[in-house]
Amino acid sequence: MNRRLQDAVEMRMPSQLRYLALVDAVVQSFAAELDWDQDEVHNIATSAIEAATNAIEHGNRFAADKSVLMRIRSSGDAIEIEVDDEGAGFDPSPFQGDLDAEDVLKLRGRGIFIMRSFMDEVRFTRLPRRGTRVLLRKAGKPVARRSDGRDMAAT
Repeated sequence: MNRRLQDAVEMRMPSQLRYLALVDAVVQSFAAELDWDQDEVHNIATSAIEAATNAIEHGNRFAADKSVLMRIRSSGDAIEIEVDDEGAGFDPSPFQGDLDAEDVLKLRGRGIFIMRSFMDEVRFTRLPRRGTRVLLRKAGKPVARRSDGRDMAAT
């Protein structure tokens, strides 16, 4: 069952990392209905978690008076996620390229690389009043099915 473009999910959450599990659950639930490979669904959710983490930590700097807004939309063959923070803004230009070998093993600083690796499009936009919007977009392919309706990967 594919969602229609007019179907969307929007949620606002406090700038606290404990709400990342909610991001994961909502994105996984929404993306699962797209009938895509489970690895793709996981990669989309991971990218959304990375974007929300950056919004909470780097955008809003954990400020109690700031929140993160997430919107998820789908056209049936693509999913689009926007994550807005209310902070001072963020310059993604230092993170445009690939990671060096020593950076891959670091525990921090890989979020944008991960998002760019998993998604077809990652775009950063400075919002007019305050904050940054991260757009994540992914086009997918439905899971191949056998004649009995089971996933080909499950056999």
